[in-house]
Order: sequence, then C-alpha cells, then structure tokens
Amino acid sequence: MKVVVAGGTGLIGSSICKALVANSCSVFVLSRSGKGPVGTTGVAWDGVTVGPWVSALDEAHAVINLVGERIAQRWTADAQRRIIDSRVRSTLAIGEAIETVPNKPKVWINGSAIGYYGYGLSEAFDEASPLGRGFLPEVCRQWEDATRNAHVPDVRRVFLRTGHVLSTQDGLLPPLLNITRKFLGGAAGNGKQYMSWIHINDLTQMTVWAMNNPNIEGPLNGTAPVPVTNGEFMAGLRRACHRPWCPPAPAFMFSLLEPLTGVEPELILRGQRVLPLKSEHGGFQFQFRTLELALNDLIRA
Repeated sequence: MKVVVAGGTGLIGSSICKALVANSCSVFVLSRSGKGPVGTTGVAWDGVTVGPWVSALDEAHAVINLVGERIAQRWTADAQRRIIDSRVRSTLAIGEAIETVPNKPKVWINGSAIGYYGYGLSEAFDEASPLGRGFLPEVCRQWEDATRNAHVPDVRRVFLRTGHVLSTQDGLLPPLLNITRKFLGGAAGNGKQYMSWIHINDLTQMTVWAMNNPNIEGPLNGTAPVPVTNGEFMAGLRRACHRPWCPPAPAFMFSLLEPLTGVEPELILRGQRVLPLKSEHGGFQFQFRTLELALNDLIRA
C-alpha cells in the first residue's frame, strides 16, 4: 500500500511513518529537504506550489498532511500570519495535486486541532460541537475549509483534530518533566483548565485506523477518552517523578514571562474538555485510556 505523508519529519509524522513502514507500506514523505525518516522515500516540495512532487500522489491509497508552523510561540501579527499560511497553503497545494493525478488517493487525512472548539470550563466538546471564537478556532476553520473545499468528490476526507500529544521526544511533555523534576511542577493558575491529551502511540494508531476505515469521515478528535484538568495533569506528573508537592504558578506569571518563554499565556491558562466520540463509537481501541497509563509508559518504562 502506497501512502504519501507531508510533514513526515515532525513528531507526529515521523511516528506515523514508522508505523506505516512496519506495516509494509510504501511511504513517500514530502519535505523541503527531499529527505524522509528511515525506510521512507523522500520527495522534495516547497509546501506551497504544485510541482514534480505531484507524481508521488498517483496511485497512492492515502495522503496524510500534517504541515504547519508551531503553535506554541508568541502570537505576534507576523506569527499569526505564518501559523495560518503554513497550514492553509500546504493544504491547498495538496488539494490541487490530488485534482491533477489520474489515480487519486482513496483517503485524505489532514491535520487540524481541538483549538477548533475554542475554550471552555466544564462543558464537553465532541466532533459535532460548533466552531468556537478566537484565533485558534479561526486557524482550524481555514485549515479544514482548505481540505473541505477541494474539488475531489470521490476522496474521503478526515480532519484530525489533535490535542496535547504526549511523547518524551518533543512537544508538551519534555519541558513539563524538566520543571517537575526541579520541584516546580505545580498547577498553572487555578489548575481547573482542562487538558485534552493523547499518547503519541494512540494518535499514530488512530491515524492508521482512520486511514483504513471507510466509515470514518469528517472531523476526528485525536484525544484520549479521559481528559484531565491542569491540576490533575501536574499531580500525575509529580507522582510519576516522585515529587510529592510543588508550588502552583500564579496566572500573572505567565504574562510576565511571555517574552522569555515565547509561549502565548492562553495556551497554558485556558483549555477545553474534548471527547473522542467518533473513534470510541467506531471501535478504535485505545492502549492508553488514562493519564496514569500514559505516564507510566512514557516516564517509568
């Protein structure tokens, strides 16, 4: 089975590529360098324009697009433009490429995020929940619309709305582990904001499952079934690191330290409780349903 992955050198993409190669898939990775992970075939592209790389999509079973500028940064006007453009322009290019090849992919899985729903306190969001308000919902709206509006009627499309992906290689977990081991792993603000997380292995397997399941279409929440509050998340980290207590970090600190951390405060102080109803109802089997199981695997193993 031939699969094309754009963004295959990042945290999520490289994990998906590894799983596909292990399943004897022929994996082609679109990257600016023209190189891909071990076992894949690298194909050069600029992430914007249609070019010779289009031929890689011909006769592919699936195309998976995960390209996008990092969200965890200060949201200056220039950064916001890059965050949106990197996602929308690469997605438009993929759509145009699919239109041109004679033997089109059966399925197109495109990245999105749970930021689509905006923020909430206790209410739960699922795939049927409406679009929220703010910068992140607007990013996700434009991202998904670029996929939805492509003129490829016979191609099944999935919008993979990922949450906080837990891995010791990159992402949210390494810096939180670092501060927790230094006895600084307290809750952020009041700690009541929800963190909808997922183990990297479960997200990888969910993507492969969605690729092979013809009944999965439209939005798909890439989160674990049991989201937790920030306070619960940090308490779980402290248990895993054998740190019985750490002082909480007042909310105002994140605004004061924004120039140093380079992270928008609302990404830390606000959240949403997202449930993966479509994957649960569709029969996907989570290996790490709870935070305790995930942290035991990632940290204590």
